Amino acid sequence: MIKSTNTARIYPSPFIQNMKQYAIKAHADCNQMYDEYIDYQFHLRMVVKNGENFIHLIPDVEKDNAIAGCWGHDLIEDTRENYNAVKSQSNVEVAEIVRCCTNYGRGRNRDERMPDWLYEEIKANPSATFVKLCDRMANAQYSKMTGSQMYDKYIKEHAHFKKMLYTPGYLEEMWKNLEEIFGINN
Repeated sequence: MIKSTNTARIYPSPFIQNMKQYAIKAHADCNQMYDEYIDYQFHLRMVVKNGENFIHLIPDVEKDNAIAGCWGHDLIEDTRENYNAVKSQSNVEVAEIVRCCTNYGRGRNRDERMPDWLYEEIKANPSATFVKLCDRMANAQYSKMTGSQMYDKYIKEHAHFKKMLYTPGYLEEMWKNLEEIFGINN
């Protein structure tokens, strides 16, 4: 089990270390980059760091799966890995988190790749919602920092993103953090 301290440092278990190595290798094996020139593990590390910062919001029994899900969230979507491969490297719970966080690959645009029924599946899995928020924060942080046009897209999508995933009283700190990144004051 992972242990957190007041500074949100995580002392990963062998389970999380295995998932970390598996995800980094799978992304490297297909030469995936982040922002076209950065090794993809940079993004994975940002997502995991967000997970570490907010892990106190997750029940103890789900913490390892949530952090493992942060490492693996893009495996099915962006690498040659599938659900069963992810499950064999982790467990059913992590494979479900990764499956829920996977965009529908056949869409012609962002809306078609992320239809509402996918948001409904994410929301039905509280750990997947946690991971999706960690991912969105990482993407928003990076796009804001680099002046990417994606930052404006994330802001434009935010109302719908929140409408689909927000559950009152759950992950409130994360929603506040995301809205602070966007400069939204509620």
